[in-house]
Amino acid sequence: MPFIVAVSGFKNSGKTTLCRKLLPLLKDAGLDAAYVKRTHEEVLSPEGTDSGQLA
Repeated sequence: MPFIVAVSGFKNSGKTTLCRKLLPLLKDAGLDAAYVKRTHEEVLSPEGTDSGQLA
């Protein structure tokens, strides 16, 4: 049965860092894992930012 994990918090609180560390752990455990980012902006985060690395 599929499940969804949501991560939310204040700006610069470590949400993206947590997701970047969590995804490999889930995949190593044999789970299919993906990252979905919701943003109010029309353009994805630039390269060099934490969110940009996940884009």
